[in-house]
Amino acid sequence: MSATPNVLAVVPEPSEFALIAAGLATSGVRTCHAADLLEAILHQYGCPADVILCDADRIDWGQAIELFRQFRHPSRVIFLTRLADERLWLEMLDAGADDLLEKPCRPEDLRWVVDAASHRPYARAVSA
Repeated sequence: MSATPNVLAVVPEPSEFALIAAGLATSGVRTCHAADLLEAILHQYGCPADVILCDADRIDWGQAIELFRQFRHPSRVIFLTRLADERLWLEMLDAGADDLLEKPCRPEDLRWVVDAASHRPYARAVSA
């Protein structure tokens, strides 16, 4: 992964993307927006992100994990949700997510989670 991670925020609302981008701006992270999974797929094949932040409340997170697993470029997937509880967190991790962050989240929490994900070695097997 690059020294400055590329982050793709898959969130339907431009205002939510603006909050994410502002929260990560001070750490020098490059942030791109995709409003849905189709845009995320097109982005990943054109300019892959190191970390994908995905709104689990308005995007089917199970479908998202399946799609993200198919990318040739291994990305860390962090889900954002208002419904964070232990059961959901465990379900998402078991399905292949790297982390879950409850929203609204503080900018420092967002920066910490993205930084931790972007510096963690990628251990999963990636199909070619």
